[in-house]
Amino acid sequence: DQPFGEVSLQVSREHSQSESTTRMELSSPSTWIPCSIAKDRFPFWSWTGEDASFRGVIQYQESARTWDAMLTGELQAVDMGGLTSSLGAPIQGAGSLAMERLQVRDGRILKAAGEVRVQGGKVNRKWLQRVAEHLRLPVQWQQELSEVLPIEQAGCRFDLDPSGLRLEGTLPSPTDWPPIAVRLGASTVCANNPSVPINHLITGLQSAGAKIASLALILPLPESAISDRKGSAADSLRFRLSRNGYRDYAK
Repeated sequence: DQPFGEVSLQVSREHSQSESTTRMELSSPSTWIPCSIAKDRFPFWSWTGEDASFRGVIQYQESARTWDAMLTGELQAVDMGGLTSSLGAPIQGAGSLAMERLQVRDGRILKAAGEVRVQGGKVNRKWLQRVAEHLRLPVQWQQELSEVLPIEQAGCRFDLDPSGLRLEGTLPSPTDWPPIAVRLGASTVCANNPSVPINHLITGLQSAGAKIASLALILPLPESAISDRKGSAADSLRFRLSRNGYRDYAK
């Protein structure tokens, strides 16, 4: 059961000699809408999973050459494996997202700010350890850990744009600790809003097994990383990493 709120969908089309553009705005401030019913129309929802639902506002624009989407609102019952699929799906289970702003163009994130929450589910230990180490997140590990760890609770604010990533845990912590982002029984990972440059984020995700071709397609790279040399975005990213001293990761 849920309160029924006003749901509206506005569609407009513009035609010119060069191309046609379709604009849509979906607004549902109170009513949860199943994401599955709009996946064909909103390609950036492909990762949400079969059970996910949304309430908020989506603005979408599409032409023959490109598409853009802007989203603000909440997503619940999100498939975390789908959300992290480009990273090798290291997190499994269901989570929720409160999006202050998500801006996507042709599958690439331009800006993402909000909060992610997970209760239950599992995470790959090696992936989490490598990312935490590379991003210098404060951690406390048990002496013996299995390959896959159950997530007791996770909560983290994030802000991702071409300048990099900022993280801040939202879980209660002892007064002398940084804010906790992930609680795994007796083990914890903290995040205290460090600013991680985009190149450093890329190398951290690569160290945990992510492929540079996948990262080049989804991360909010500076325009110079895409256009500073001919070839694919992945080739340009490899060149940029090498030029900035990350030769071991420019593969």
